[in-house]
Amino acid sequence: MLEASSVDELLLFHNYVQKFIDEKVDPRDAVQVWSEFLKNPKIGLSIAWSFKEPNEHVLEKVFSLIFKEGRICNVIGAKGSGKTSLALFLAERARERGFNVVWYGYHKALSKYYPWIKQTFNFEQIEKSVVLIDEAYLYHGVFLTGTRELKERMMLLPTIRHKGNALLFFYQDLGLVEVNLRTRLVDYMIFKPYPNMEIQESATFLKIAKMLMPQNPNENLLYDIQDGRLYYFTNPLPSVWNDELSKPFAKVSKKEAIRIRDMLEEADWSTRDIKNYLLSIGWKYEDL
Repeated sequence: MLEASSVDELLLFHNYVQKFIDEKVDPRDAVQVWSEFLKNPKIGLSIAWSFKEPNEHVLEKVFSLIFKEGRICNVIGAKGSGKTSLALFLAERARERGFNVVWYGYHKALSKYYPWIKQTFNFEQIEKSVVLIDEAYLYHGVFLTGTRELKERMMLLPTIRHKGNALLFFYQDLGLVEVNLRTRLVDYMIFKPYPNMEIQESATFLKIAKMLMPQNPNENLLYDIQDGRLYYFTNPLPSVWNDELSKPFAKVSKKEAIRIRDMLEEADWSTRDIKNYLLSIGWKYEDL
């Protein structure tokens, strides 16, 4: 049963709720969105709050959630939806707050523009940091090319939350979203634009999320899974942003390939897995 006070409070914020719906929701979904907000006033109230507050205030709320030790946040968006620019923006804000920042994997432009971001393939050595993990590295470098031993090792990646880390996974696979919602493996989800989003009929929350889905690369919708609230916020581009940074999987030079090989060896990857990974980025182990 609904708490009348919550519904009454939602109606007090009617103007902000309606403004959000008018500006951000497809008119064909407007009535259903209002209906969902009335069923779950928490969602409507948090959306209304985040839409009426200055964006910087909402960002502070977001940072207080996702930069907390032991928390896992998934960032979901289609290709080109602004995931990498959001990752670097969050990296900058995490550093401002005194956190170490780690990029799991290798991004060829980071050492040039963001030398303070540590890049590693050895998650066992990561402690008390904000860790950025790109799904593409896991699939491109491990699940498509790795041995069973390495795949099992990578499946333990979320356990590093217990070493005082805050983890942010960036990916496109909606199947992982549904799994995480059912199992509550993560604490928060940030949705980026995802045109033509396909969902299962049973995924009730995703139906709501689809109607509220951001449309522009700088827009985000954060879902607090435990609390059941939604927060809308925008992110500016990071202080440094260019084509090199927006394409983390551009072809690497021989020097860069050697560096990657050394990073993988330091992380105790087997020779077979190192060879497979190097082949996946266009280099033969024997040529380095």
